[in-house]
Amino acid sequence: MIAPAELHALLTARGLTVVRVLRDTSNGRTLAVQDSDGLITVLKVRSGGDPQAAARHAIELVVYRALHTVIPTGWHVPTLLASDETTLTVQYLPGAPLGEDRYPGPISDHRIEQALGALTSMHQWQPPSNSVPTWPCTRVYGLHAGPNRAGVLTETDVALFRPLWLRVWARIEHGDPLPGNLLCADSSIAVIDFEHTGWQPAGTDWALMDLLWSPGNPWLRPHLAGLALAEGCAPGYALSLLLYAAHEIHLHDTVFPPADEQRRTVLASNLAYARGMATVAVGELS
Repeated sequence: MIAPAELHALLTARGLTVVRVLRDTSNGRTLAVQDSDGLITVLKVRSGGDPQAAARHAIELVVYRALHTVIPTGWHVPTLLASDETTLTVQYLPGAPLGEDRYPGPISDHRIEQALGALTSMHQWQPPSNSVPTWPCTRVYGLHAGPNRAGVLTETDVALFRPLWLRVWARIEHGDPLPGNLLCADSSIAVIDFEHTGWQPAGTDWALMDLLWSPGNPWLRPHLAGLALAEGCAPGYALSLLLYAAHEIHLHDTVFPPADEQRRTVLASNLAYARGMATVAVGELS
């Protein structure tokens, strides 16, 4: 976490005052700040020393720069204003996060449909070639390594990867569609935080939303499966379900605070569902 004295010195040097702390994690802080002219912006300050945090910072900067190109109608994103090796300053957008918890409780059907629409618009973005990273932070290629070593994934699970991977196609995916990364205004939702954004297996966002959002919004699970089928990305969706379901268990065992009984039940249920969907998807390909 960035030291208070270091943060104070940074803010003082730039003539900024903190309006509100938007996010505070071990890897840095996101702050709403105000300059001497009264302009409010968002300042993301990365803590030093973590190579993964540095990689995510670099990816987000690349994505923001690519956003200077034409983006699809209906996709609302903040504008990058300034950057350096450890900070990003972006436009302040009014509104509130769709939710705070990684596994949100019930969200209104209207807001979920808005979120799906915003992400669908993002998936249609066609940035210039090589302007946005592929498999950012190796979240797909290396994602199964930790859970596999920890015994979460079995040989049967791993055997499902190849036939699914052979049918995967790539599109721009947000890569981290947490409720906190979707900013609600009166009539729209803006997408923020692009640390994991890039060319990834189509269906990645739907799989992540399924695993994280569906436990509190059960109607969403069949809806997302239907979206993946309609969009022709069922293999990527099934592959991502299996990888990320195992990854979530690994995170709760190694990084996050220990999961309570209710969360452990959700994690186990998600992995069982992912295994079933991957098995069905492979069967349909044969």
